[in-house]
Amino acid sequence: MANRTARLYKYTKLPTGWRYCKAVFYPNNRVKPHAVMTPTGEETIKDGYYCLYYNRKWEPVGNDPIEAQRLLMKKRGELLTVANGGTVVQTQEEEPKVSGSLQSAFEAWVQDFIDGGV
Repeated sequence: MANRTARLYKYTKLPTGWRYCKAVFYPNNRVKPHAVMTPTGEETIKDGYYCLYYNRKWEPVGNDPIEAQRLLMKKRGELLTVANGGTVVQTQEEEPKVSGSLQSAFEAWVQDFIDGGV
């Protein structure tokens, strides 16, 4: 049976050293920003970064709690799809297309400057 779970942790510096701590969620399943469960209880720690844990792998997702939660939900959907016999196709996000080159843009700017900015 395929693994369907993904969990959100934050890799943080505690007095005893660096450690993965579970992220804390509100009752409506939204992540509490920078709040983690430490051995002494819930604490808010700004340093460190969020990680997803699934299939015995750690995937760093940055220090933004909103983006970390979005990626957690996305990964849970992917794992559920694979567990139910589907496939996940990775698409590349399109980068903004720039026409021309930096040299041509610079030359156009210089020409505009020479022409008096008109």
